Amino acid sequence: MSSFSQFGKLPIELQLRVWSFSLDPHRIIPRIIEADHDSNNFPHKYKSQPPPLTRTCRASREVALKNYSVLNPGAAKELGAIYFHPAFDILYYYPSCQLSAHQNFCSLATTSFLDPKLPTHLIQHIMFTQSYLTHRARDSFLCPIPELRHFGNIKTLYIALPSHAELEVEARIWYKQLMRFTPDFEPPLHPHITASYAREKLEEATGRRDVVPSYTLLAEDKGSLRKHQVTSCFGWQEGGVKGAWVCGDGPGRNGGEIRKGEDWLGRELPAVRYLRAVPKE
Repeated sequence: MSSFSQFGKLPIELQLRVWSFSLDPHRIIPRIIEADHDSNNFPHKYKSQPPPLTRTCRASREVALKNYSVLNPGAAKELGAIYFHPAFDILYYYPSCQLSAHQNFCSLATTSFLDPKLPTHLIQHIMFTQSYLTHRARDSFLCPIPELRHFGNIKTLYIALPSHAELEVEARIWYKQLMRFTPDFEPPLHPHITASYAREKLEEATGRRDVVPSYTLLAEDKGSLRKHQVTSCFGWQEGGVKGAWVCGDGPGRNGGEIRKGEDWLGRELPAVRYLRAVPKE
């Protein structure tokens, strides 16, 4: 706006066309909406930067609100609306929970994350950390996150893996703990471990960074890392992990049962993709 000071003098119809043009699918940058569950304070917390067009001017906001939905309708008045573009934005559950053998795992991950007021039918892209999935698998290995069956329109499920730097720190801590009885000896990392970190570092550097902000998308299919566990959460599957049966009543909440019946419809399982956070400069 500052570089085109006469923009506000254009006819309102032309301004609206310009703002609508900026919402072309090829120009929209996906946003990450972080979600946490805190039973002691606000049960369901959402955090994100608002879409730029909702705060630019009145005309841009008018256009933006026709394309964005409110993710937290129950708390919008008290805490502020979280605007969400279903086709692009990503719902990221428990981003603060990181698994470490030497730290207490985030206590928020011990309960169901599903907000009863969440419009689950709007969600097309969802994201978890590998640590969170590992923790939930302690209670149910075959179906660690049964809440996923309520998301009937998910297209992509992202799993955020630890970066090579985080893995190296954990390995050094583990080595130090292993050699705690010889404090004067600093054990070097085994060559095969350092070689593994070098491969992961290269993979992080060459992956796409235009899919999820601040993350690099890994090209390799790491199917052994929770893929079949998370897809099994979507319901009863006929003939193996190919398609799931989910409730066809919109949000899909029907007592949490997994069954095939008159009210249940077949659907394709979401794609499972793996990410790593982009190292901070």
